[in-house]
Amino acid sequence: MKIKTLLIAVVLVLGLAATASAATQWTVGASPEPLRVATGYTEKVGAISFNTVNNVGETVTGTITIDYHNQITVPASAINVRFTCGGVTPCPTIPDNTFVPAIEPNDSGLMTRVVLNVVPVPEIEYSFVVDGVRINVTGLLGAGAPYFDINVNANVIASENQITNGQANALVLQRIMPPFGTLTNQTLAHVSVINGTTLLSSTAVTLTAQENFKNAFWKIITGPTGDPTQNVVQNIIIRPTQTIPAGISITFPSTDATGNWTRQGSAVLTGSGSITYALTQSTNINAKEDFQVTVNVAAQTAVQRGSVYPVDTKVFLTIDLGPYPSPSLNPTNIPRYLSDPKQFPYSVISFDADYTKTILMVPYASAQAGFDTGLAVSNTTLDPFEDANLDGIPDNTYNQVMDGALAQTGKLVFYLYPNLGDPVRVDTSEIHSVPLPANKPLDATGKLPAGKTYSLLLSQLIATANSDLPAGKKLAQDSFEGYIIIVCDFTNAHGQYFVASDDFDGFSNGALMLVLSGEYNARAVDIPESLGQ
Repeated sequence: MKIKTLLIAVVLVLGLAATASAATQWTVGASPEPLRVATGYTEKVGAISFNTVNNVGETVTGTITIDYHNQITVPASAINVRFTCGGVTPCPTIPDNTFVPAIEPNDSGLMTRVVLNVVPVPEIEYSFVVDGVRINVTGLLGAGAPYFDINVNANVIASENQITNGQANALVLQRIMPPFGTLTNQTLAHVSVINGTTLLSSTAVTLTAQENFKNAFWKIITGPTGDPTQNVVQNIIIRPTQTIPAGISITFPSTDATGNWTRQGSAVLTGSGSITYALTQSTNINAKEDFQVTVNVAAQTAVQRGSVYPVDTKVFLTIDLGPYPSPSLNPTNIPRYLSDPKQFPYSVISFDADYTKTILMVPYASAQAGFDTGLAVSNTTLDPFEDANLDGIPDNTYNQVMDGALAQTGKLVFYLYPNLGDPVRVDTSEIHSVPLPANKPLDATGKLPAGKTYSLLLSQLIATANSDLPAGKKLAQDSFEGYIIIVCDFTNAHGQYFVASDDFDGFSNGALMLVLSGEYNARAVDIPESLGQ
């Protein structure tokens, strides 16, 4: 009896060995993608190939699990399992996708695994390729991570059938990099302003964004230079870093310099809007290319009148690659990208203080019922001094008090800051619905000549400002209380103001205007009037 029991055990072991040896064994190979966009939400990874080992056995029912360790961002229907047998593709006896692919979560619940449902097939020697998988590679670069250290490996596990020992890992993506390399742009010549703008009517600025690597830009075509798995076009999105001030616009051309990118929608960028270009022409896959547009920055005087812009306003532009994987976007759209805007190095709109002007301030002004404020500004650039050293000491930054000024003629811009309401401006060189006083020494273009004094009342300024403002923005004619800044388009300006009863026969009080800026980029704090002028 013991001998018979041993014989039965041997037969069972041999039977199990025969069953195991009947299963197919595959060798695994990979064709990794060399480089993909680091912000890509649906980046293509390389194909993984499986080849049967000769004389091992027939395929039996089981599964093959490929774990990409990153979120798969295409549906299972986008994954293709192509068969070859006897050197013929497609295999005449094994239809494609016979091993039906499915997408399943990993242990953390993230959808990272492609599972092939393996079934017996009539061929013993055959091969198949798993292709069409796209994954989310965003965030893999990390902070400061070197590009060459980034790669994606997939792990392969088979149940019932077998994977050749040592071939359970497949490299599917070698590197990722940001889509844009060097960004360059011209900068708008710094605008000479204080709380206002003197922008040119149109100023050209060229923006250039270099492709960071070949094939960062693609077009959806089925030819040899495209990617037939894509079904939407790439976008380039340009935005301002902050809201563009009212009355200023940036106009974009219909296409970029290469003609590959076509603008979508409006050409004019204002406020906090955006401009979108779509890739509509084939790109050169053998070279890094440039996206380049020349834009026009312009100020619309009719719109900006009455606006006040802070001196430190600087508007930069950013560039980004899209479309984005937002909820409103079809999740089957390929490609998609996470937003990662890059900023051009120079501002395209810049309001800077011009210290070749003189900026005066009236710290208190009133036009409340029964009161008014008189304002007088003198252009003293027609002085008796020569532009020379008169005191025997070499000229330097702190020793030019007695040097004569160059005679200048320039406009004045008044900025009224009320306690109630928004700031407004009045420019003597502009045509206003209610003109400024005409019986004063301004020339025909609204400029104050050297050696002249311009005087007017605050009530007259308010009437002029209100004539250019829409309803709801006008200043109350008889309740203004606040301060005034006056930008003089010439050096060596001086001023005086008087707050008095409106007939000037009663109460009156006045003082010299403060000089906020002068030749040395200084502000008067201890000495209220003299800054070397």
